[in-house]
Amino acid sequence: MNTSSRRKKFLISSLAALYIPAIYILSDRYFSTIKTDRDHILPTASGKSEGQSSKNAIGKSGIQNSTLGFQKVFYISMPERTDRQDAMNLIANYMDLDLTYVPGVNGSTIVDKALPYDVKKKPPKAPRAAELGCWRAHANIWTNIIQSGISSALILEDDIDFTVGIRDVLAGVSEHLKRLTGANDDEPAEYGLMDEESWDVLHLGHCWNERPPEETYPVASKIYEAWEDEYAPAKEQYVYLVPGAKTQRIRVLQPTYVVVCTQAYVVSLAGARRLLYHVGGPGGTLYEAIDLVMMNLFRSGKIKGYTAVPSIFSQWKNGDFRDTDIQKGHKADDVEKGSGGDIIQSVRQEMKKVWGGRMIWKDMESNSKPVISKRRRRT
Repeated sequence: MNTSSRRKKFLISSLAALYIPAIYILSDRYFSTIKTDRDHILPTASGKSEGQSSKNAIGKSGIQNSTLGFQKVFYISMPERTDRQDAMNLIANYMDLDLTYVPGVNGSTIVDKALPYDVKKKPPKAPRAAELGCWRAHANIWTNIIQSGISSALILEDDIDFTVGIRDVLAGVSEHLKRLTGANDDEPAEYGLMDEESWDVLHLGHCWNERPPEETYPVASKIYEAWEDEYAPAKEQYVYLVPGAKTQRIRVLQPTYVVVCTQAYVVSLAGARRLLYHVGGPGGTLYEAIDLVMMNLFRSGKIKGYTAVPSIFSQWKNGDFRDTDIQKGHKADDVEKGSGGDIIQSVRQEMKKVWGGRMIWKDMESNSKPVISKRRRRT
């Protein structure tokens, strides 16, 4: 099928999804949206505005809107982690984002018949209850994407951190992803998503990644887009990819081969179908943690994706027992506090400066000409 036919088929199926009533298995109580209501401008290091007010970043289209150019932004959080939900609410307000909350799942509540493997033939590395819950929460979102006909959705975990310049960063990602997928500049295809073959998953946040090995995939290993990005960390190993680069702040997009962690990834409608089928569905068991099963699907070529390097979204760490709901044996000295060196102008750090640094008594005392009201006596 040629490119023109694939695009027509994709557009027809997308339009049909808008008009065919969906049968919802997941009720509205499982998905709630955080909407912003502020009306101010956030300055960034580049001097550009980071959001206008709340009406989908107030009338803004594409990447400048309140869902960053995707149709939806979901985030997963265990119902009892109200501390993390508070933080995500603050981030949504500060960055003018609309985030849809999806409750995490207690894996121990999944009945044997609904487990993503045969309980009589349990995999050697069968997921623990917490890992099962993680899989089910992500699968619930994939299901919602399919039922709602959502063309693309960013899926976040609730300990996420990113730069206040995220819209500038994603504008670069979209521009270069269009080149990788063959989208024309004049086509309204954000992130190069033209049809069902463009990509399934776009990884924007991860713990580890590897490009396709050159000895096995001599062509795919040389496919990439690289550009200078003021919000990328300075890393010497990527400079050679941009001849004549003026800085070491380089961002790279490459085909996904090995990628670990699920803190921030985008799923297309076609990708949601394939993930739901292969990851614990009719097409494959969940034989270990969800990110490792997904990684093997990329390596086998069953799922098509691209990965942004360095990571655009990172996990925020407190450096104590609060940092994980999945891993056991976590100690305060296991990790460095914060979100690491990949995030320039962290939104969590910027919120602390703006909302956490006020000292009203100091401001009053430093005023050289205080205004003191004196009441006149009646005569």
